[in-house]
Amino acid sequence: MLYPTNAEKRSDLIPSHAGDTGHCGSRTKSGSTFAAGICSRPRRRGQTGLRTGGGQALADELGAHYAPRGITVLGDDLYCHQSFCEAVRAQHMDFLFVCKPDSHELLYEWLDDFTRTGEIQTLEKSRWNGKQRMTERYRYFNQVQVQVPLRNSDDALMVNWCEVTTLNAKQEAVYRNAWTTSHTLDEHNVIEMVAAGRARWKIENENNNVLKNHGYHFEHNFAHGKQQLSNFLATLNLLAFLTHTALEWLDEAYRAVRNDAPSRRTFFEQFRTLLQFMPFDNWQHLMRFMLYGENQIPRKT
Repeated sequence: MLYPTNAEKRSDLIPSHAGDTGHCGSRTKSGSTFAAGICSRPRRRGQTGLRTGGGQALADELGAHYAPRGITVLGDDLYCHQSFCEAVRAQHMDFLFVCKPDSHELLYEWLDDFTRTGEIQTLEKSRWNGKQRMTERYRYFNQVQVQVPLRNSDDALMVNWCEVTTLNAKQEAVYRNAWTTSHTLDEHNVIEMVAAGRARWKIENENNNVLKNHGYHFEHNFAHGKQQLSNFLATLNLLAFLTHTALEWLDEAYRAVRNDAPSRRTFFEQFRTLLQFMPFDNWQHLMRFMLYGENQIPRKT
């Protein structure tokens, strides 16, 4: 995911591994409920994946286009290794990666030491989730001269770190996650940084799941053709998803029709049936008919 570094940059990109059809992802913005699918480039069988050797190539490709926009790359713990972080920084981009204790033992040893000396900053925020009062407890480490090492070596990349723990009304922990970042952290931006890290799941919930299970029939690998057909079919699906998402952003009538349908799949079935049996003057006529029914019956031709 590429997240806007400053308030003026509103768009971001969420890269994700997508099997043999390519490196796919989504665009979203902070606070938005939508995520729009994109495909950065196709990937053939045998090529290295995004989380291994292919990460350097993808960082180079994305950096040339997105670095001037002031974005931050988001990813899970498998991205949080020195070579990929250095590749991101070499492209003048920032990063915010999940950081697990079992894969970054030295980093957490340093954090334990800083906890004992009281150098870990804390911040709490409460919210009502509709059922009970939840508490978000933020911990972060940020020093101008001293950071924490990403790995156990003399040339380790030094990074900043933050963590969030969600407590229920009984003060029981129901969620915990932590990230390393190249950003300077303070009480003014740590909440937004954590929100950005958690928003990474939009690619799974609002893109991959929808594309596979809600009417787009997007498979891990189409397995058609020997050269370009598989990538071509996958790209058509992504373009359709992008178009539909743009309509939800921009077309109030379309958004109202989608909200009235019990599911995305049902909407597509209704849409297909109407176009098969009825002529409509234009797009607006079709949308009015789907919203208001017989009051907008198509004219006979």
